[in-house]
Amino acid sequence: MSQTYMLFTYGTLLPGEIRHAILTEAGAHRLGPATTEPGYQLLDLGAFPALVKAKLGQVVGELYEIDQATLDYLDRIEGHPHFYRREPIFLDPTSSRLLGGRIAISYFGRQATDRMDHLPVIASGDWRNR
Repeated sequence: MSQTYMLFTYGTLLPGEIRHAILTEAGAHRLGPATTEPGYQLLDLGAFPALVKAKLGQVVGELYEIDQATLDYLDRIEGHPHFYRREPIFLDPTSSRLLGGRIAISYFGRQATDRMDHLPVIASGDWRNR
């Protein structure tokens, strides 16, 4: 059996967004909605967001179980490790009974972190409700 990963999505990979088909075509298993622990924010880069570590804020998204081939493909399209950097992310244990306290992986905006003082914050932490 191949290794699987828990992926926290928060932007263009969400249902209804431009890159969601990547997950559905790869057979990713949707585990449900999730919210990060406090300490993360979304920055608005226009056509897509960037997840960054911050003192305040939480981010709303979805959790998927993906296989190694899907992870490798996502690394390429997300520009890991130069544009986005894949790192562990901590989920709020109250955001879902199924997901409580889990650690997942997500793509952090590496370039956005360097410019976060000059980019608009998505105050809701929810890309779909920006």
